[in-house]
Amino acid sequence: MAQLQPFNITILDVDKIVKDEMLKEVTSEFIRESSSNKFHPEGLFSEQIFGEVASQARFSRCGYINLNCKVFHPVIYQDLKAIKRFYIEILSGVSYAVWDPEANDFARASEAEENAQTGFSFFLKYFDKIDLKKNNSLRRNDKIDVITKFSKLKMMDKLIVIPAGPRDIKEEGGRDEKGSINSIYASILRNARCMVKGADMNPLYDSVHYTIQKRVIEAYEKIAEMVRGKRGFLEGKYYHRHVARGTRNVVTATNLDAESPDDPQYHKTNEVKVPLFQAAKGGANFLVYWYKTLFYDQVVSITSENVPLINPKTYNLEYVPIDPKDKDRLTTAEGIERTIDRFRDPFNRFKPVTINSNNKPYYMFLVYDKDNVINIIRNLAEFKQALQEAGETFDEAYLRPITHAEMLYICAFSAFHGGHGLVTRYPITDEQSMYPAETHVVTTSPARVVRFARYVKPSPDDVILPEYPDLNGKFLDALMLHPTRLKSLCADFDGDTCSWTPIFSEEANKECAAYLRTPGNLILPSGDAIADITRDLPDMKKK
Repeated sequence: MAQLQPFNITILDVDKIVKDEMLKEVTSEFIRESSSNKFHPEGLFSEQIFGEVASQARFSRCGYINLNCKVFHPVIYQDLKAIKRFYIEILSGVSYAVWDPEANDFARASEAEENAQTGFSFFLKYFDKIDLKKNNSLRRNDKIDVITKFSKLKMMDKLIVIPAGPRDIKEEGGRDEKGSINSIYASILRNARCMVKGADMNPLYDSVHYTIQKRVIEAYEKIAEMVRGKRGFLEGKYYHRHVARGTRNVVTATNLDAESPDDPQYHKTNEVKVPLFQAAKGGANFLVYWYKTLFYDQVVSITSENVPLINPKTYNLEYVPIDPKDKDRLTTAEGIERTIDRFRDPFNRFKPVTINSNNKPYYMFLVYDKDNVINIIRNLAEFKQALQEAGETFDEAYLRPITHAEMLYICAFSAFHGGHGLVTRYPITDEQSMYPAETHVVTTSPARVVRFARYVKPSPDDVILPEYPDLNGKFLDALMLHPTRLKSLCADFDGDTCSWTPIFSEEANKECAAYLRTPGNLILPSGDAIADITRDLPDMKKK
């Protein structure tokens, strides 16, 4: 086996970086040249130093500031502070000390005590002689090891200035807003000019020396703040998780009222119930196909100028002109996805699907909803004739325009029936933080089990829709996991979220279906159950 090399992080060798990268020095704190809108050529936003505005170089090219004195590298400074705060009190001139040659360390003293001194130059005089003793604290010992290992890099006399792109100046209210990191750099430049080169050991400059040290630490902490965390530059721009068509939602309790697994609304252990809007957003590329195949292609084409629409008063088809914007909405992927996005607003969900022509709304489809049988109608006269031939009586009370909720559910069911998705709980702690599950699209509570009829009489081509939206129901908008999956995800219902990513390819769906039939889907190699309804409860015994 090839030997694995550890991932090592080292302290930045500033002099080497300046030389190897041929970095240019920043010498001016001015933003722009006098009487000009151009950036100062030697300033913090210089296009000569950092690259032209909006160029790629401006996000990668650094500069540097000459400090005119040596200060502790921020990592070394923070470690010294953690090992003994008294060291920083000496550096800053807050506390007095004397050097103890026997202990090889500073000893606290009063200002009146003989040989008592304080300040940056006094601390530097004896710093290399300090005996940093280890103890039983692993954290302390690690910090001592860092100081010892990087003793040659512990001091620096230059400060790297990060690229101008992430901190570029912004104009707000007619004036430049340069941000806090730039203010820190400007302060360092001003103080560095007050420092005489080679005066590191001169007590007269201790105050300026320590001010530069503080500002360097502030710059380091500000950069760390910009980088770290969910809102940080790297996390937000480069390291964030992004999965195509992935969605995330709050999890909530599922409905387990179904009497048996034969009930179409029964929540099986290998299923995840996905709310309609989340399913539509995750599978929007599938939904585009089904919208066009089941509905829109029957109404409009790219070359259409007049289209057959349903008069809302007579329910008869009429050829009417269509606005080009509506044509785009019905024939392009972007337009259909905008239609899906409108479903985010609950107010739009039970509205009839209409198209405007000459400033009048027309229906696209009608629904004949009787005895939990749904017929989708374009030509009412033909439907009435088919009913009559089947020996049934038409009743207008069961007739109404199709709503956005119904159309979207029919498309979503067509897209995801028999399909799968990945449920993931971040942060991932082990392999049980992600599992595949069959996708069960849900709509309202309550929902209806209906037969989607292609013909007037029952047919083998008819489809059972298990979660048809009830126009008087309330929409479900949270992800519903089977309770046996909660423990392995460490999830409950206090605001926890899970990601759901639909699986598109036929091969991947077959793999998921095969996996869900294996014992490995339910039992760990240790013999413990993956799907488990038990929960770890706190110890309630009285102490």
